[in-house]
Amino acid sequence: MTVDEALEIIDVALAPQRLNALQELIFKQCWKGLTYQDIAALAGYDNDYIRRVGSQLWLELTDLFLEKVTKSNFRSVLRQQSHNSDTQNTPDTEYCQKSHPIPDFPSGSVPLESPFYIKRNLAEKRSYETVVRPGSLIRIKAPKKWGKTSLLLRILVYAESQNFNTVRLNFNQADQSILMSLDKLLRWICLNLTNQLQIQSKVDEFWDRDLGSKVSCTNYFRRYILNQLSDPLVIALDDLDRLFEYSQTAQDFLPMLRYWHEEANNFEVWKKLRLIVAHSTEAYIPLNLNQSPFNVGLPIQLQALTVDQVQELADRYGCTWTKGKSGRTKISCLCDLCGGHPYLLNLAFYHLFHKDLSLQELIDDAPIPTGLFSSHLSNQLFTLQQHPELARHFKEIVSVEQPISIPYVSAYKLESLGLIRFEKDQVVPMCELYRRYFRNCTSQF
Repeated sequence: MTVDEALEIIDVALAPQRLNALQELIFKQCWKGLTYQDIAALAGYDNDYIRRVGSQLWLELTDLFLEKVTKSNFRSVLRQQSHNSDTQNTPDTEYCQKSHPIPDFPSGSVPLESPFYIKRNLAEKRSYETVVRPGSLIRIKAPKKWGKTSLLLRILVYAESQNFNTVRLNFNQADQSILMSLDKLLRWICLNLTNQLQIQSKVDEFWDRDLGSKVSCTNYFRRYILNQLSDPLVIALDDLDRLFEYSQTAQDFLPMLRYWHEEANNFEVWKKLRLIVAHSTEAYIPLNLNQSPFNVGLPIQLQALTVDQVQELADRYGCTWTKGKSGRTKISCLCDLCGGHPYLLNLAFYHLFHKDLSLQELIDDAPIPTGLFSSHLSNQLFTLQQHPELARHFKEIVSVEQPISIPYVSAYKLESLGLIRFEKDQVVPMCELYRRYFRNCTSQF
């Protein structure tokens, strides 16, 4: 296969879009075996910039071909794509397979190879730019099931493409007894870290009761982990808000993250560490402003999907009713119902794809207890039942058609739960689904 034949496969798959001039240049030179440094010198660009553009190119091809594409394997992937194209029965069959893959039931994060992941271009761009900076900290905040973990995983893939070491720690995997004790939590983190990095654990050697858990953990990171790594280390702390339930542990742990981040200004070894934290709710824990990790670093707050993004998602599910003016109206109705909520929209398109119900049936039955979204809605109802003051304010919000004002702290907490959105200094339900459902069950909260 020649490089031009490989580019033709990409052009067909990308149509009506195509690679830009710089991407095509990088592709051609990588095909010849040139390094990023060689390409930068040839094209007159900064070496780091060429590396970033190249890494983004492999990520885009990964999304396109539903298979991980890297600088080292892209030739073999393109050859396999050529073989697949030759063995298809007809062009129509090939088109249907590429355009309308069978979706999995929406659950958890969106897999890296999934065609149903809608990029948050600005959030991804800023995250990729930040994670390569020494000592950086990225804070991803959004309600549950809004795509935090999906974005976090893609940042880690990008970091891996830069030859960084990566570790992901999910706080939902920690036992309650671990989260109740700072000492157990820090040992749990250190042991997980050495396990994922596949290096020998020396936690017991570094743990000193007289120095305390935080100093022992910090020494373990600085003197053992970071000191022996030649490449940067990215640690992603997912579902960090699970820790917020244990206020004493959180009050000790969170300032330590801030300390590690700021030590990059003082010591070269700490520049190797990059932190990513993902959480749904805010940490309503007494923290000194100069000790909190939530007012430093890059804040990423995921937004609702736009109408254009929902249109793109519909196209990926192979929906035929979204074309033209009438189709745009239907998409707008679905957006109003779900409020741009990524999980709710994927759930809706999944059932529409399988023809479980019509769009009109989905809209009509959405707020009833046995409707398509009943499990999600009942979980939100349970959350409100645990917080009577928030429930009282939310009842006021869904009871009227116009925006209203409520105490700011309650509004902020309801927004963190994904139940409302702001319109200037007033609030409304996040979506019509919430208004209709909770208006019908106000007696239950």
